[in-house]
Amino acid sequence: MQDQDTGGLSYIVTQNLSFADVCSASLYIFFNSAFIKAIFIIGTVGGILDFLMPTEQDKRPVVIMTLLLPLLVSVLIAVLSLLPAAGLFLVAPYRFRGIVYKFSSWGIEKADSGLGDKRPWKKTRKIVETKHFFLVYFTRFDAHVIVKKAFRSEGEIDQFRLFLEKVTKS
Repeated sequence: MQDQDTGGLSYIVTQNLSFADVCSASLYIFFNSAFIKAIFIIGTVGGILDFLMPTEQDKRPVVIMTLLLPLLVSVLIAVLSLLPAAGLFLVAPYRFRGIVYKFSSWGIEKADSGLGDKRPWKKTRKIVETKHFFLVYFTRFDAHVIVKKAFRSEGEIDQFRLFLEKVTKS
């Protein structure tokens, strides 16, 4: 997991993503986007305001639909956003196996059965830690997913977390 190179401490993480990992990470990325949150907020506020406006006729069915519309649209978009990842997993599952990440003081290098990828830390938008993943975002929807189960122990996860904090501060 840990390796010494000329640039200092680095981490090598090899992982195999399951179908559940791919779907879970995709949904997390999707539902935590500002766009989806805005749909929920605008739709809900619009429904509440519509409900509070005085009217002579009963508008409850319209209000219920107005309040449910953001949820229905989000579910539809979520299902549609899962299709590419799920389709790729089903057609080419080898793309999700044997993924090797090398994290160094410079940045991230990814090697898999497809094309590799190299990105410096300065291009990182943010890093998010969830119960099961570390997500390294380079754009709003482009996140490299590091599953915590790829680490051998909680101690390695703690060391990796400290490493990420250190390299992203500089």
